[in-house]
Amino acid sequence: MVSDSGTRPKCSHRPGRHQRSFEEYLKIFDTFYDDDIEVSSEAGEEPIRGKARVRSLLANFLVPLHMMGRSRGLLISIRQTTIPGDAVDETHSAWTLDLVGVSGRTCTLSWRVLRKWHESRVVYEHHYDEQQSGGPLALKDLSFNAAKACCRDSKALMTPYSDFCEDQRKNLR
Repeated sequence: MVSDSGTRPKCSHRPGRHQRSFEEYLKIFDTFYDDDIEVSSEAGEEPIRGKARVRSLLANFLVPLHMMGRSRGLLISIRQTTIPGDAVDETHSAWTLDLVGVSGRTCTLSWRVLRKWHESRVVYEHHYDEQQSGGPLALKDLSFNAAKACCRDSKALMTPYSDFCEDQRKNLR
């Protein structure tokens, strides 16, 4: 996704930046994606149609990552690289998502995206060449002490995540 300034939003592991980061992706989606967006993948599943359905799937992907980074010490890094193309109404990009557990174990997901545009809106998006290196992360790759640090800083967090930290604080007592 591209912000209106041309920069690529990145997830950060520093306190206070997680919420802004995933919300920034959702804001970009709201700004640049058409109401009748269609998203497909080479996995052969039925295409997903409609901005509300696609936004819901995007949020269901981003929010758990945010929560694991915030409360369980998961280090998250996402990178996007533009792939040159020759069609005026198409863009291509390569994406890499690195997940690093507190154990040092890493899982890297990568994929490519084709976007078709109509004027300033994405009307079609296709994900392909999806790959994973490293195995899935397990409970031993997450820290349950990270929730304590999250809760110490809960006053600096914005709701609803301050509510999450308050719940975590109660569970730690």
